[in-house]
Amino acid sequence: MMHILATALSGTTRPSNRVGGSPLIPLSDPRNAQRAGPEQIHLTGASVDSIHVTWSDNDTSTAPSVVEVRAVSDAASWTAVPGPSGSVYSALQAADACPGGYTDPSCIYTSSVLHSVQL
Repeated sequence: MMHILATALSGTTRPSNRVGGSPLIPLSDPRNAQRAGPEQIHLTGASVDSIHVTWSDNDTSTAPSVVEVRAVSDAASWTAVPGPSGSVYSALQAADACPGGYTDPSCIYTSSVLHSVQL
């Protein structure tokens, strides 16, 4: 379950200055080690009055996703917002990164559980 503290945002939206993509790294690289808890948390505008919260989690359960939110002015009252069940996908690594192909299990990437809830 995710906890989000809702507050008004102010300021200027700035474009990302990221240039280029990430290098290919093998699945055995320590940077790919699983971590506990939610990762890669994204807040995406859905409409003028809603937002999507999307995150990955290394928990293997694809149980329904839940985000708990509260207003800054109400420190004691959390509201649970349910979403659909988490999902997982698998993909074959790029040929140059994995010469064993689809018959080599170490060449198959399987994502952590992906969750998304609309607030």
